[in-house]
Parts: sequence; structure tokens; C-alpha cells
Amino acid sequence: MVIEDRVTQYALDVVEGREIAGRNVILACQRHLDDLEKSKLVPYIYEFNIEGSLSAIEFFESLRFTDGEIAGQEVELFGFQDFIVGSLFGWVSKETGYRRFRKSYVQLARKNAKSLLNSGLSIKLAGFDNYPNAQVYCTATKMKQARIVWEQSKKFIQIEPDLNEFFKIKDHDATIECLVNGGKIMALGRDTGTIDGFDPHGGIIDEYHSHKTNQMVKLLEDGSVNQAESLISIITKIGRAHV
Repeated sequence: MVIEDRVTQYALDVVEGREIAGRNVILACQRHLDDLEKSKLVPYIYEFNIEGSLSAIEFFESLRFTDGEIAGQEVELFGFQDFIVGSLFGWVSKETGYRRFRKSYVQLARKNAKSLLNSGLSIKLAGFDNYPNAQVYCTATKMKQARIVWEQSKKFIQIEPDLNEFFKIKDHDATIECLVNGGKIMALGRDTGTIDGFDPHGGIIDEYHSHKTNQMVKLLEDGSVNQAESLISIITKIGRAHV
């Protein structure tokens, strides 16, 4: 049985001109294709797990839209979203199977489903990443902004009955608990006080173009230094950044 490789298909479409894209996207797609060839060689330490990438894509497409006329409809990812999600969860170490990419940076124009990627990643990392007690933080410069991503995660969970059974939502302290593996999704602003037991498996950084420094990135990186495959995901509108 041949498994559809939606990540490589998008990369080919971009590089061969069937999909219009900017220079940085073309370079990222070419890197994917080049690395696929390198992965065939024994010395290259990474490989692309098509099943893993497709599983992550299918998880996102099991979510349902929460707002407007399309509320209740299942998500269907576009090609560029396939590439982002599938790359993060598909590229792994040959030796350990751990994620290759532990930090990602994506710039999107308005109305390109930034909240879908932010919130979908937070749910996937907290409850469906084979990691017990996963701490996932939705972060921004202000707690109020951080709660926007957290609230969207909450809405995705509430609208899907299967997810509702997996998670318990605590509005008062902006925490969502996974009842199966002990994972948590929490909102965190730069204006939040000291965090006890800070050990992030996932960090979702919102509106990074508005950050004056990379303080939040460093906080997440320092907290996850002892983790084998934590993921820090920066998904932001186009603007100034401090990566």
C-alpha cells in the first residue's frame, strides 16, 4: 500500500512552479527534497517518516472549525499547512526517532489560519505526542494575548465530543488538562510571575512580531533544555522578529 506523502508533494509543486511561493518557501521546499536524497545515505542522521507526518496532518483534519458559517465542519489543510505540520512531525532522528526540528518559525499573512496551527499544535503536543505529563504553554507578551490562543484551543476541544472526553477545561486559571496522560495546556504571558516546575514539552509563541525581545523564546528554551524532543513553535504575522 502506497501512503500519500503530502509534504513532499507540496515541496515538488513549489519547486517545479505549480504552486506560487516566495523565495524562503521555495528554499525550504528545496531543502526538504535535498534532505530526502541525503537520508538515503547511511551517514545522514535524519529520515522522513511519511506515516508520522500524515498522522499529524490527519489529527489536524479531525478538528472542527469553531466560528462563523463553517462552524462544525472538519478542517481541511491547504498544501502549505501540510508542509508545516508534516515537516515538524515527519522528520526524525534515524537512531532515536525523536523530532529533528525542535524550534520552528513561520510567518503568515492575515487570514491564513494562524490560530488553527497554534491551537492544533497545543492540543497535539499536550495529549497526542506520546509524552506523559506534557506541559504546553501558549505564550505572548501579555497574558491577555496568550489567552487568545488558549481560548481557541478550548473551543476546538469543546466542539469535538471525542476531545471533550479527553480534556478538562479550567477557565479560572487558563489551564486545560488531559485526563489520559496528565498533559496540560496553559496560557503564559511575559507579565506572568515566576513559574514553578517549568518544564515545557511545547511552547506556542503568538504575535512574535510584537515582541521587543526574544525573552519568551529564551524562557522556553531554557526550560526545555533537558527534554529530548520539545517543540517551540513561533507562528506570527509578518513583521519584525527576534529569533
